[in-house]
Amino acid sequence: MTAERCFAAFLVLELGMGLLGCSGDAPTVATPRASASVATSADATPVPSAAANAPEDDDESPRWRRRAIAETERRHEAWSDPLPRGAVARLGTSRLQHGFASVATGPDDTVISASLYEGLIQKWDGRTGALLASGKVPLKSTPASAASASGGSAVALADYYQAIIVDPKTLATRAKMPLFGETDGRIADLAFFADGKLAVGTCTKSGGEAIRIFDANGKSVSAIGVPRPKESYMEACAGPIAVSPDGKLIAAATGDTARVFDASSRQEVASFSVSVAVEGLAFSPDSKLLYVGSYSDAVNAYDLKTKVAVRSFGFYDSQVDGNLDGLGVSPDGKYVVVPLRETRIYEAATGLEVWRLPRAEGGANQEVTMAFLGKPGAPILAFPLRSPDIIGRFDLTTRKEMGPRDLGRHDGSVSFGALSADGAIAYTSADDGTIRRWDARTGAPVATFADQDTGTRRPIALVKGGAVASIGEVDRKERHQPPRCDVLLHDPMTLAVTATIEVPTPKKLETTDRCYPVAISARPDETEVVAVFGLAVVTVDTTTKKHISTMELDALAERGVARLTGSKIALATRDGVVVIDLGKKAIDKKIEITARNIAAAPKGTSFAILGDPEPLVVYDATAKELAKSAPLDKIRLDTAIAFSQDGSRIFAGYLEDESSGVAVFDAKTAKLVTKLEKLHTDSRGYPRVLVPSLEGKRVLEGSSDTTALVLDATALMRGAP
Repeated sequence: MTAERCFAAFLVLELGMGLLGCSGDAPTVATPRASASVATSADATPVPSAAANAPEDDDESPRWRRRAIAETERRHEAWSDPLPRGAVARLGTSRLQHGFASVATGPDDTVISASLYEGLIQKWDGRTGALLASGKVPLKSTPASAASASGGSAVALADYYQAIIVDPKTLATRAKMPLFGETDGRIADLAFFADGKLAVGTCTKSGGEAIRIFDANGKSVSAIGVPRPKESYMEACAGPIAVSPDGKLIAAATGDTARVFDASSRQEVASFSVSVAVEGLAFSPDSKLLYVGSYSDAVNAYDLKTKVAVRSFGFYDSQVDGNLDGLGVSPDGKYVVVPLRETRIYEAATGLEVWRLPRAEGGANQEVTMAFLGKPGAPILAFPLRSPDIIGRFDLTTRKEMGPRDLGRHDGSVSFGALSADGAIAYTSADDGTIRRWDARTGAPVATFADQDTGTRRPIALVKGGAVASIGEVDRKERHQPPRCDVLLHDPMTLAVTATIEVPTPKKLETTDRCYPVAISARPDETEVVAVFGLAVVTVDTTTKKHISTMELDALAERGVARLTGSKIALATRDGVVVIDLGKKAIDKKIEITARNIAAAPKGTSFAILGDPEPLVVYDATAKELAKSAPLDKIRLDTAIAFSQDGSRIFAGYLEDESSGVAVFDAKTAKLVTKLEKLHTDSRGYPRVLVPSLEGKRVLEGSSDTTALVLDATALMRGAP
């Protein structure tokens, strides 16, 4: 990564910092615990939504309709994007979930980002975080290299085979430079000259034209060769590369040597060897120094006139500290940035380390990119390159750390959730093993629990007294040991673990390698919790914190559990749905149906199954069929299902072409009443879980796109206009 590319990243970070109000946020505090880590931040001040302030109105009058339209149209999420109609808050963001293959600065405080997937290129407003434009780049694979021309007048992107120059205002491609087929070479890096010419570092067998220079229209104007390695099987590579600010010099890494060439004569004028491969190059603003970073050693500053090292910046080991991914020098030349797992900032004049961004919890293996905010002395931001969740900020003027800041995004589908009784606090649990607490009114992240030992998903529920209960498995020291299942109780404010209830390993799981945590169910007025682990149903008491009973199953449980009247539950397994009496530890009834998921009415007097081929079937607590929905046209119900708090409606997530939403059925007749459409308009997002609040005004919808929505239950049941 070139210095220009390293600096370009700042605007992408500014999207998160500005929109989430980081300037006055309390620092995040990490509290480690044995097999997990907890990160918390100060609670966001609740801000009532428009729907919360609106007067109640139970009629279907046009006046109500007009007010509902106005409310839903003016709601925006924390990223300034409009929320889908019917939603009052979005928890997390899918905007950055694909990571950045490369970023570059555009004009007027904009940033151009290229995604890791699908050739997506986007332009953002660095001041507000608004998405200004999107497009596609005509490249064959991931654009792993990027560079910005002076003032952001042009942006260059490249994959292994082709480089392009993009107009940052329109995202239109100005020029294409196809350089290689799939076997004769590859592009290693890009760098602009001050006059707009583009240098392309490549890897080829000969090395004769390893550095190619093009004009602003993509026409080749010159080339510079580099020596071939002694080993005949190795390529001659020039990358990373850097161009001096005065445009007179080009630096290129060739294995363990940094070579400096005169841009006019194309002759080598200096070379600097390191012990391991060169992975970062950057010139000082006055073009007098060259900073060279190796794969695993240190960063050295070389005087280009005397050809000697004048300063060294730290020492690092790639096995411990991660790989170096570029170098950065502040615009005023006062600071040097070394982006490793723990990103470091050094004084250029003294070599002293002035700040280090700690490893992001759950992202210890992520290389980190760091960049300056445009102006000398402005704050510096840092984030994991491939998964930009954590932003650290350091003020160069005051030398004070302001962060790190958790952007509040899961790295997996949100498959489980819970809402506080009043709907003000939401909890989400994702397939990446993290649990998050949110302010459900503003969408602000509040606390995080990360199961770093196993990384498995943890179904969650709120138990009597307000604690959060989750189920999962304990990390085994030896892989040949049977899995160990557990139930954790979390502090509802910080999500720190307050108690661990170890569950005896069911005999049928002893020969498997996992506990298979499937579902957990708790009633607000009871201390007994039902947990489903693949081939067993377990009950524990959250007051005594003791295991009560275990009932083993003949078929693997796959999705949710429905709590019925008394001690009965309904459970979806691979062999159908079974109604179980936990008191007797016996199966009462078995329903021959392929079930995607299952949910019980609030009082447990009935339950509903998302089935196949029948979309929705409703039964009473004795497993007597009450109603069945007719085949649905154009939409397909998936796995998310829940009853409304009054028991009159059934909510079910559905997919339709490239969008998805929530269908609403009459609980007595199983007839489709209405739909809340286009909650997600991206094919990657569809409902995975639905959870109503106890007071019935909010519904939490967790999505496969790593985010969750807090829905207005009134708008949901009536169908948002």
